[in-house]
Amino acid sequence: MPHLESPFLDFVAGDVDTVQLRASKPLLVVAWRTGCSTCRLSMPFFDRIARRYPGATVVGLCQDDDETSRAYVREHGFEFTLAIDEGLAATRRFELRTVPTYWLVGAGGDVLIAGESWDAGKVEAIGARLAEMLGQTPEPIVTPDDGVPAFKPG
Repeated sequence: MPHLESPFLDFVAGDVDTVQLRASKPLLVVAWRTGCSTCRLSMPFFDRIARRYPGATVVGLCQDDDETSRAYVREHGFEFTLAIDEGLAATRRFELRTVPTYWLVGAGGDVLIAGESWDAGKVEAIGARLAEMLGQTPEPIVTPDDGVPAFKPG
């Protein structure tokens, strides 16, 4: 069973330290990989969250090597913070069974929302919760024009 409940299992990956990041801003961590079709569907929406709610930190924890991960992020113009899961240490720590897996984490390390796979409802819930936390008006993350399914397994 993957670790989705509180408290969040903080990690350091390169220059990304989740303890420091969540101390000052809401934190959304998304574990993913470039070859996963569900991740390819999901990551533009997590990037949309990063753009709409810059008062939060969105970390894409990629399971691929540094070169592959950075090339993919650059190719798609993503603006979220990229962390590379070197040797899959975080993947093992979280006991992940699928990607994408994601956690919205509060300042104290409590997991506020967590999920696996593509779930448009959960992505909307994350956006709404971030808007609330940041004192902003919620904006839709997934729209009918996006043409994506409500759910897709990872």
